[in-house]
Amino acid sequence: MIEPAQLHESLCHILGNTCRLSRTAKSYEWNVSGRGAVLAQACFREQAEAMHMSIDPLAGHIVDLGGHAVLDYSDGVVAVNPPTANGIPTLREMVRNLHEGHRQAIHSVGAAIDVAREADDESTVQLMATHQAAHRAWRRRLALVEQDV
Repeated sequence: MIEPAQLHESLCHILGNTCRLSRTAKSYEWNVSGRGAVLAQACFREQAEAMHMSIDPLAGHIVDLGGHAVLDYSDGVVAVNPPTANGIPTLREMVRNLHEGHRQAIHSVGAAIDVAREADDESTVQLMATHQAAHRAWRRRLALVEQDV
């Protein structure tokens, strides 16, 4: 049987990843340049907004389950970080970084779905399935952007 702490840990991990992807996409939007920058900038902006809009429902769900919405960046499943003053990635690197971040997020959300199913928590399964579908959609969109760079 799954302990509530396991589900909470899993959901906080997803929350941290979502915040990181949102912040990274926003930073990429601000710093993108080169051929295809206009299309990429719009994609990054929409992605940052979509990821940001999913934070409150996810955090609210954690609280509704009796937990605390803690941002868990501990294991770096989404190893994507915003650019720093020391280095702004190329547009192609930005697209690839976000694409990989979403791939990793799909995997971690899938693990959270497994935990929620074992806990017989259908509301979490549904929320995570929606979250996973969003990551898959962003990977498809980024693949289209990559074709234009």
